[in-house]
Amino acid sequence: MSRPTSTDLPATSGALTWWSMRSSAPASPAPPAGSWPAPSELINAAAQPVVSLDLPSGLGSDTGALLGPTVRAGLTTTFAGYKRSLLLYPAAACAGRVVVIDLGIPPDEVARGIATFLLEEGDARAHFPRRTPDAHKGSYGHLLVVAGSLGKTGAAALAARAALRAGSACARSRRRARSSPSWRPCTPSP
Repeated sequence: MSRPTSTDLPATSGALTWWSMRSSAPASPAPPAGSWPAPSELINAAAQPVVSLDLPSGLGSDTGALLGPTVRAGLTTTFAGYKRSLLLYPAAACAGRVVVIDLGIPPDEVARGIATFLLEEGDARAHFPRRTPDAHKGSYGHLLVVAGSLGKTGAAALAARAALRAGSACARSRRRARSSPSWRPCTPSP
């Protein structure tokens, strides 16, 4: 039997055998060193789209850690709800686009014991009503950032920019007179 290569793989799924997902665990029956490449390495080397089921192989489900050689998926279909590793880095970088598949489990059951949630655009939209055409900077609030110590005024500038991006109509920064020898105005890039 010859060794498989990446060209032997058709469009592929990241659903691999359990030993490849747990190869870092001491009791796992991993293949002998130098025998065949890890299946995840073959999948990653293939010039094919990769879809992972539930989690890309090689990820733990809770910590965002990579447990060993890891499949890099373009799409991950996960079931019932997000797993933490699909949202935490470095693991999230291996998941690609994530789609949650509804299995018909009641939402209260899916959420039982869950302490981590993904904040999505729809969750925040109600707090940021659409601006009316006749709105002006006085309509949407002013923010004063008081920050900056000697030579460290960047945090104040970043906070003011963040306020503008979040919807404040006007953001101003103030500092102590001696906090920085040069205090240059900062305007957001278009």
